[in-house]
Amino acid sequence: VEWAQRRKSWAERSAKTASARAAAGAASTAEAKRLEIAAVRARITLLQAESEREMQRDLLAATWGAGGADFDAVVIAHIGELPAVEPEQIWLDRLNTAPQLQRYVTQQRLLAARQQLAGAQATADVTLSFGVRRLEAVDANALVLGASMPLGSGSRNRPVLAQARAQYDKNIAEHKQAVADMQAQLRALYRKLLITRTQALLLRIEALPNAQQAYREFERGYQAGRFSTLEMLSAQD
Repeated sequence: VEWAQRRKSWAERSAKTASARAAAGAASTAEAKRLEIAAVRARITLLQAESEREMQRDLLAATWGAGGADFDAVVIAHIGELPAVEPEQIWLDRLNTAPQLQRYVTQQRLLAARQQLAGAQATADVTLSFGVRRLEAVDANALVLGASMPLGSGSRNRPVLAQARAQYDKNIAEHKQAVADMQAQLRALYRKLLITRTQALLLRIEALPNAQQAYREFERGYQAGRFSTLEMLSAQD
């Protein structure tokens, strides 16, 4: 919006200068009209930029659950004062706490517990018993020890154990794939951030000051009659 406002101001000044030159006979009326049309286009561009800003404000407010934007502007650091970008590895380490990955960790704990339970149930329970028995033939008492085990209980629980192990292994594999996918996305976004930041700094430090200086020289030259309307329009673009 700020850039559109500047272009609108430049275009309106140029149109005013062209009208004055046309009135003095130093330029044609057609040239003045062309610059007036350029000023109208600059105003339309400003309106579009303001509309886009309002839409983005509402979208930003929606990210924290607000029904509409109740703020006038977002405070943004000066382009020349942008904070340093943290090393890529720090962002990669932070992925471990991402909710999308923590979900797999929670499921792994549950599946591990289920696997342990299935393993315990797959092991047959042995029941021990003992007692005293009277042996009349020899007129003595004997200690009797017994053991019992249900038949087929272990084999019936083995499929349950196998299923629990398969689900756990599947979760581990999906977790590894999710980590790899998110790391790839993060690396791509990180590179894009570095490029965008460098472009912003170049525009602010080098391109914008040079463009402003060049336009002021074109404007003074146009007022003095050294530049044509076509050259002035090109300078505005």
